[in-house]
Amino acid sequence: MPQPKYGFIWDVDIVLKYLDSLETSNLKLRMLTLKVTILLALASPSRAHEIGGLDIRYLTKHESGYTFQFSKVTKSARRGKLKPPVKYTPFSSNKNLCVCQSIDTYLEKTRDIRSGENQMFLATVRPHKAVSTQTISRWF
Repeated sequence: MPQPKYGFIWDVDIVLKYLDSLETSNLKLRMLTLKVTILLALASPSRAHEIGGLDIRYLTKHESGYTFQFSKVTKSARRGKLKPPVKYTPFSSNKNLCVCQSIDTYLEKTRDIRSGENQMFLATVRPHKAVSTQTISRWF
């Protein structure tokens, strides 16, 4: 008899309640990174590989939110084709759960430690290099 790939699932309501309790603007880098990562994952059907590959050079901010273009072929893209852009829209009814506000805060907090790194997510400890897909998966 086939066995399920995962032995457990987590309750999104519990995660959202916890994230809502964290005021984005007051978070230290580690917690802010984790919060932004999970909000990105919940707001789009992206895999850890795709979230880990987000590149700020291909990020566009506009009135209706953020759009990330993919610069590389991803696991879920058709052979030889880039995945369509991922769009994130503001969640104005709750700023603590707004992925766009969290991205703004994260980019502001990491601006001075980037040292030429263009990947969206950086290690939360020095030397603040780009993180691997496996690190993103552990954060989930």
